[in-house]
Amino acid sequence: MPESKFACLALLEDEACQLYEVMVAKSEDPAVSLLFDVILQESRTHRELFRHASSICEHTASSLADCGKQMGTLFVHSVEFIRSIRVQVSDGMPIDEAAAKLVKFEEDVANEEDVTLLYTNLTSIATLDIVMKRVLEGIAQDERHHAELLRLILDLKKHVAS
Repeated sequence: MPESKFACLALLEDEACQLYEVMVAKSEDPAVSLLFDVILQESRTHRELFRHASSICEHTASSLADCGKQMGTLFVHSVEFIRSIRVQVSDGMPIDEAAAKLVKFEEDVANEEDVTLLYTNLTSIATLDIVMKRVLEGIAQDERHHAELLRLILDLKKHVAS
């Protein structure tokens, strides 16, 4: 059933939340920490919206393996990449290096926005039709905003370094 993919999207957002919690905690620059916190708070909202949609459709949380079967390798790769960056930051990778990797991944491979937009067409067969379409469009817009904030973080770090 297509609506079960909302549980998978909640899983993706949960992984993003865990990453940005680490990024906020590790940021020494208050402005950079604030920007990461904006992304974190919006990601938390996205996670809860997807959980709510999933519960309305009577689907529970999915494992990465189940989501991989439903959503494909792009989805699995995105989750694994986010997890990898989180571990690297926890182990001491500089925040600006992590942000650069996130931007590069977004530009070269995939990102949350791609996965979200890929499944916007779910609403054509979902029972929530217009409501979920609007929610997904809003989340996709937020994801574009996240990308802009990551680029701003990189610009701030370059400015401080020069």
